[in-house]
Amino acid sequence: LAGALWVAFAIGVIVAVIRQPDERTVTNVYRIAAQNYWAGLPLYKDGLHGFLYPPHSAVAMSAFAALPFRAAEILWRLVGIAALFVGVIRLFDHFVVDRWPERFYSIDQPVVDIEVGPRRWNWLVLPMSVVAVVTAAGAAKTGQVNLLMAGLLIVAAVDLLDGRHWRMSLWLVMLLALKPIVLPMMVIAGVVYPKTRLPLVVGVLAVFASAWMSLDWSYAWSQHVAWFEKVTGPAVPDEGTWADIAGLVAPLTKHFGVEVPRLAFTILRIGSALGCFIACWLAALHLDRNRAVFCLLSLSILWVMLMNPRTEGNTYAVLG
Repeated sequence: LAGALWVAFAIGVIVAVIRQPDERTVTNVYRIAAQNYWAGLPLYKDGLHGFLYPPHSAVAMSAFAALPFRAAEILWRLVGIAALFVGVIRLFDHFVVDRWPERFYSIDQPVVDIEVGPRRWNWLVLPMSVVAVVTAAGAAKTGQVNLLMAGLLIVAAVDLLDGRHWRMSLWLVMLLALKPIVLPMMVIAGVVYPKTRLPLVVGVLAVFASAWMSLDWSYAWSQHVAWFEKVTGPAVPDEGTWADIAGLVAPLTKHFGVEVPRLAFTILRIGSALGCFIACWLAALHLDRNRAVFCLLSLSILWVMLMNPRTEGNTYAVLG
């Protein structure tokens, strides 16, 4: 049943894209940026919207930019769905099929005493899949990176649990190439888990170096400057207009007539990132590895959803 659900989900997304490929898609923004990069054209335009990420994100989408429009839209969504599916199955397999409950609970008796194994596979993975599919539907429809981010974050966490540090770093580096907001999780993982430092540093350097693949380095430099101006200049979104922490408290501040300055939210974002680091560090010291890594994954996801000033409703696909 779980497999049928994922297949139906993928087919539904494909049909929707074929019927209305231009409706509320964000994938084309990446494709156009990649095409502009290789043509030596500006990646950024004035205003709040458009391409928002560093130049290396445009390079990362080069393969999709080379495909026809519909093919790129479909393939991109299938990659995201596949990543989320693999993430759910890896998480289920790690905590339930092979090692549950002894790897999830430190006491001798499990909290829920049920038989686990292949015969009960659908019983537990089906509700997990339902939650993931329902929360990811919006992101899949519009082609948001959040779908891929959700899957790769889970896979990276499971690989960290299994001691596959280079492979874990590969998934996080892939996300960094497309979504720089994952950087705090990489920093925390590198500090808390020393064996991840070398692969993470190598991966981060490779990602940032990819932005200079253009033969015209002056062009690459100009686009980095343009990106910095884009994310720090007048086009920065107003607080309370998105689905981040400022947007969530906006109804209350408006109701009571309280105006919260932008600086307060900036301090909150920086302080919460520091708080996540301290919590993950303490978890690594005092909890078993399963709980500690689960803490890292959960807090990183919460920080991305609540503290990214450009969080949209579809970003909450990661929560599922």
